[in-house]
Amino acid sequence: MADESKSRTTPRLSPVEAEYRLWAEHSGAMVSRHGPDGTILFVSAACRAILGYEPAEVIGRKLREFLHRETAAMLITTQGRIPEHDTPVTETLRMRRRDGTFAWLETTGFRMDVPGEASPQFISMSRDVSDRKEVESRLRAADESRKRSEEVLSSVVHHAPFAISYLDREGRILYVNRCCEELLGYSRDDFANRDAVAEAYPDPEYR
Repeated sequence: MADESKSRTTPRLSPVEAEYRLWAEHSGAMVSRHGPDGTILFVSAACRAILGYEPAEVIGRKLREFLHRETAAMLITTQGRIPEHDTPVTETLRMRRRDGTFAWLETTGFRMDVPGEASPQFISMSRDVSDRKEVESRLRAADESRKRSEEVLSSVVHHAPFAISYLDREGRILYVNRCCEELLGYSRDDFANRDAVAEAYPDPEYR
């Protein structure tokens, strides 16, 4: 009797649906399915590792509850550009973990019509790329710091109270600072690509 009762309350899955669920549960990605109003209809077990939620805690809730506000705004603007049927679209999203922090997810999804159910529905596959985004953020910060340092150094060199010039290996002038222009009476454009050694030592043999 217990088995019969269980069979009446548990939906029977088609072979295709069962295969899909099995594949989703054993992939490293978080696979999810959402209704047209954003209700989460299914999410794979990877939700536990990526967001810290048990799948049962998430199913039935709205997707927007888990989105960072900037991601939600981005999805609103891109919604109208998602193809009508099964052409996949990839976006990088931020979703809230159970502990309140946000994970960066690279998500590929597409819309589909499901006979007998509210449609279109959305199928998505998400991978946690938070570590990659953290590295990118640090590199970007380091690059910005380097650029600021270069700007400060360039300003110091340009306004130094003594003549400074840069030459290439052949002796051509690449840069002169303001003091150098004032001392010699030439503009920076006048100096461009001139042979500094030849200018200083006209005699080729002496050079």
